[in-house]
Amino acid sequence: MLSFLLAAHLWCFQLDQKTIFYLREEIEMQFPEGVTEVKHRDIWIGLRRLRIDNVQDGTSMIYAQEINSMFMLDHRKREYVFATSGSDRRVAQRPLFGLAALENGMLVKRGKLLTPLNETRKIGKFNTRAFLLNYPEDFGVTTTIYASELPVFVSPRTFLRIWFAAAGVNPPQDVRFVLSSMMRELKGVPIRVVSEISQEGVRIISTSTIMEMERRTDFDPQLFEIPKGYRRGDLEY
Repeated sequence: MLSFLLAAHLWCFQLDQKTIFYLREEIEMQFPEGVTEVKHRDIWIGLRRLRIDNVQDGTSMIYAQEINSMFMLDHRKREYVFATSGSDRRVAQRPLFGLAALENGMLVKRGKLLTPLNETRKIGKFNTRAFLLNYPEDFGVTTTIYASELPVFVSPRTFLRIWFAAAGVNPPQDVRFVLSSMMRELKGVPIRVVSEISQEGVRIISTSTIMEMERRTDFDPQLFEIPKGYRRGDLEY
């Protein structure tokens, strides 16, 4: 009963023109010879647009859902690049190879994408449950996702927009289907994702963690627009 009331309370926070969700993400990369890099991203989710700020790089990405377009910003050069759909399907599909079969150029879900693990963990203020992505053993990839056990400010459906944006401008329908199926199996919002890649004797571990999650009404109305004074450039992302 308590969980039902909590869900009703938190998920009633719907996005509108005056409300956005803010997430702070920490990304840690562990490379061979003990080299570690840590970066942060600020993620803003609006009614029809999403913005991701790469804090250390001084760059941003604005995804405009209503026109299936993306703006990449370089704040140091005060430049932007406008990108529309038409990216290579294989580029968007590649991270999902092994999780889903490839038939006639399309990803096809054959079974469960995730295996629930007998592990729960408190990550910051979030109670999470662990899931293992079902990559084949010979892929050399092990990915564990810690998903929220109780409802949080951002619903899984809303968080899915971040995954779609990461897959490119207007990702193909088969990619959307596999990612949506993965989110349904998680039954919660991914709070931490730990991936270990071991190939040709090289081992790299990446850890992405949501550090903050807030509902905000005090934001700049121009947050999801190209800043004034920026010129169209030719950025490399």
